[in-house]
Amino acid sequence: PAIDRLDSSASDTLLDLHHALHRPAIPGWKATAGLNSHISYIHPVSVLHSNYLYIGGRFVKDGHNQGALLRRPLYGGLVNEDVQWRSVELPNDAKSTDCYGAFVYSNTLHVVLLYSSCKERSRILSSSSTNEGLSIWNCAPSEGSTRHWQCVSHSQALRWHFGLALCGHHLVVVGGWEESRPVTTVSAFDLDSQEWEKWPDLPLPLTGPVAVTLSKRLVVLGGFTHRSRANNQVFVLPLVGAQTEWQAGVVPDVALGACGAAVFEGRLLVAGGQTKDGHIGRTVAVLDEESGSWLQLPKLLKSRCSPSVAVLDCRVLCIAGRTQTRVRTCVEELDLSDWTIAT
Repeated sequence: PAIDRLDSSASDTLLDLHHALHRPAIPGWKATAGLNSHISYIHPVSVLHSNYLYIGGRFVKDGHNQGALLRRPLYGGLVNEDVQWRSVELPNDAKSTDCYGAFVYSNTLHVVLLYSSCKERSRILSSSSTNEGLSIWNCAPSEGSTRHWQCVSHSQALRWHFGLALCGHHLVVVGGWEESRPVTTVSAFDLDSQEWEKWPDLPLPLTGPVAVTLSKRLVVLGGFTHRSRANNQVFVLPLVGAQTEWQAGVVPDVALGACGAAVFEGRLLVAGGQTKDGHIGRTVAVLDEESGSWLQLPKLLKSRCSPSVAVLDCRVLCIAGRTQTRVRTCVEELDLSDWTIAT
């Protein structure tokens, strides 16, 4: 594989790849409009819908967690401080304790909300309250309005800090924290039949993994084990064919615990993260599956774990995240429009 300039026929060898990506002529990450300072946590899932970028998370109000859905318009350029993130009113807004993000199915915006009366997520147990649990809501387009919500599913199973991915017509919930421990459970909600299904368990219990759909496969990476150690493994589940077991993926030489991930030009891209010894990094890498190599991209301006990563054409956004002591609300953008990975 090589990195080629779009306006040149010359290419670099794989040996020179790292240096090519870090030549001074290549633009690095730039700061763009950050989030509101009241946000206490942002989840990895982001989605584009009707010229808006949506992310989910939570903030603290009167000592309680409250779900938050933020969006920003895509017009006016991303590196534009005048174009700000705005809050979107959620269903039962005052009652949801977390918003795990939004996704689009059949041109309809959906959100995944968690409802719990517990202040501390480590104390969440199964509950007999019909108001607690995991809910999926949708909102059909209506002249730009996002306030006419309808509940699609409500499950009383309380799971926290799970991975979330849309795989065809299935919304997949991966791992998470349940009854005071990480779990291997993988559940899928069929958006057509509106029924929950049991999918193969993860090879090991994980809390806070990142899940993405890549070339008809579900890829799960990062997260933490039962001893709160960062997971540096990658697991792949084929979504077609007879293979129904998790397989080992290509492991990068970067921090994967609490990393952010997205798909860029059909390739898996990871940013930020935490190592097993607790170091939080700025590394960004993309997987070239044909060579089985992870290729280094320019590093983030600021170290962070648990960011949300979004791809807009040839631009990559790294949104929010946290350090060991505080929440990051800053957003960075990397423009890769002049470059492509050619094989």
